[in-house]
Amino acid sequence: VKELEKEAGKEGGVVVVDGQALSSNLQMVKRTLGLKKFTVIVPAVAVQQLDGLKKTEKGARDAIRWLERELGRGNRWLRAQKEGEAMKVEGREYPRQRERKDWDRFQL
Repeated sequence: VKELEKEAGKEGGVVVVDGQALSSNLQMVKRTLGLKKFTVIVPAVAVQQLDGLKKTEKGARDAIRWLERELGRGNRWLRAQKEGEAMKVEGREYPRQRERKDWDRFQL
């Protein structure tokens, strides 16, 4: 978080998190939001990852509850990925969907 503060300066920035980051490092995501310098974007695939992890990892359930609460409150520093908000990666081959981890990473 301290490195992010130095890089952002007064201008702020955007941080995109994945499901694993939310599940295992929710406190770090909360600290980043607390700086009120960065907009944290949660991609749709991160929510899908959390949904798949919620049966085996308590952190995933906690992250889902927290996301629902914060997004419901309208936290201006946190938002979900908007429809159509994606970039095509040039020069990379699309992974097969059945290779779930590679596909999820590619979707971010």
